[in-house]
Amino acid sequence: MKCSTRTTCQQSGMPERQYLEPTRSRTRLRTDVSTGDRVTSNHAGVRIGGDRCKANGAEWVRFGAWNVRSLRGREEELVEEMIKYRLEVLGVSETKLKGNGARAVGEGICVFSGVQEGRAKAGVAVFLSKKIGKCLREWKCVSERIVKIRLRIEGVWVSVVQVYAPTEDSKEEVKEGFYEQLQTTLREVHRQDKLIVMGDLNARVGRNVGVWGGVIGKQGEVVERMETARGCCNCVLKMS
Repeated sequence: MKCSTRTTCQQSGMPERQYLEPTRSRTRLRTDVSTGDRVTSNHAGVRIGGDRCKANGAEWVRFGAWNVRSLRGREEELVEEMIKYRLEVLGVSETKLKGNGARAVGEGICVFSGVQEGRAKAGVAVFLSKKIGKCLREWKCVSERIVKIRLRIEGVWVSVVQVYAPTEDSKEEVKEGFYEQLQTTLREVHRQDKLIVMGDLNARVGRNVGVWGGVIGKQGEVVERMETARGCCNCVLKMS
């Protein structure tokens, strides 16, 4: 795959975007968010490919999100888990890696974003299988809590934003800064793109199905405040 790079700095030493020259992909895909042991997310059926992607005989791109608590020296193990659960795209939170960029891991690709200096406490990454790695067109390392990639699958653009949100008890300035960055990142997504936001949102949504029917289930914790959950919802609603 030939690469051409255009780089600007969002913060010292951090490349903002890398663009990859398109390569022809013959994969005819739809998307599904997979759940499994330690790989958890909500189910979704996002169709990729428009009318050309038929229900019968079509493949599914399986997405997963995993909080690993640390990724140091565990990349190969993670790839094995992706194969085990047949995942094509895996978003990883709390990697605790320093630096940012994209590198080959096994036959796939890992795009990671962490701190440049100081102690690594957060960190996010997106692992792509060999097949989906060929669809990668650009990526952006926003911060140690947000990374965005853009895929071109069977003529359709797909933007994936992997996040690791601050916890409810974090300082207000930390939470506000995260959601401002997330809002800015979502605004930059092209309107024709299929958008997938995933990761560890650290949100306690409660169980008020009377108000949030069709959005949350009855298994959440009883909480008095839903600041983090509201922050996530506001970021998405402001895009419409």
